[in-house]
Amino acid sequence: MQVGYWAGRRVFVTGASGFLGSHLVRRLVGLGGHVFAFLRPASETQRIADVIDRVTLVEGDLFDVKSLERGVAVARPELVYHLAAAGVAPDCDDEQLVRVNAMGTLQLLRACAGSGLLRFVYAGSCFEYGEGSDLAESQPLAPTSVYAASKLAGHAITQAFCHRHSLPWVSLRPFTVYGPWERTSRLIPHTIFRGLKGEDVLVTPGEQERDYIFVDDVIDGFLLGGEHPAAIGRTFNLCTGQPVKVRDIVCQVLDLLDSRSRPVFGALPYRADEMFRQSGDNRLARSVLGWAARYSLLEGLRLTIEWYKGIACLGEQGGEMVRPCRE
Repeated sequence: MQVGYWAGRRVFVTGASGFLGSHLVRRLVGLGGHVFAFLRPASETQRIADVIDRVTLVEGDLFDVKSLERGVAVARPELVYHLAAAGVAPDCDDEQLVRVNAMGTLQLLRACAGSGLLRFVYAGSCFEYGEGSDLAESQPLAPTSVYAASKLAGHAITQAFCHRHSLPWVSLRPFTVYGPWERTSRLIPHTIFRGLKGEDVLVTPGEQERDYIFVDDVIDGFLLGGEHPAAIGRTFNLCTGQPVKVRDIVCQVLDLLDSRSRPVFGALPYRADEMFRQSGDNRLARSVLGWAARYSLLEGLRLTIEWYKGIACLGEQGGEMVRPCRE
């Protein structure tokens, strides 16, 4: 990464209070960036509480055009990171997925047109590919859910709009990201909390393969996507290229905890639209951006466990703990 590149940069971030968004905001602040966090009025800001006094909060909504245009006008951003999305948290209907992920992206792009952006960075999803192993950016895209299709639509809209309006753009596709601040209903934090309490971990048979990547590595990729000259107009996978079975992740977490908890594989059914193989090819990000994951799975899990142990000691597990894990 370029030394000093982010110092004083005006960066507009949607989805700033989410899992990935909060990590990006924190890193940008640490690098001296002037971050404008675009948040809905009811957004929970707990994830960025430690840096909120160094962030400019901009209230608005992707579908309140005036608030969106006002936010971009106030921020006068040099870069925009679009991480806001529906479907990251559960319980979104298909209409909401399409409305937010496709139309919301278009609304943001319209607000940015003519603003002189250095770059518009779109946060895509590995689910745009559908099922497969060693998935490369040149792979035919075959989404198998409305969420995946809506993210692919957002990507296509970004590409087409930016081409028409001469906006520099980059699209990044993280694979299965884990780390501090992930929702506690997700597989790894769910397993950690159950393991800390000595309770059985109820999961599916666990034969699904996923490409797990630590959140700090993903943020490295987002920063490079925003600053590297050769990134413009391209799409990059952020992944390790190493598929790991869900059941192996559960067992490794419990072993690292030295927990008496038992994994009960098969206690939950697979999803109706379950994908059993999904891993990525990261060679393009390596060759163009010089990006590669710095953390092994073991290192990332250890750091994640230590962080969630601290949260558990503070009694901040949250209501999501009562939701069953669906992995």
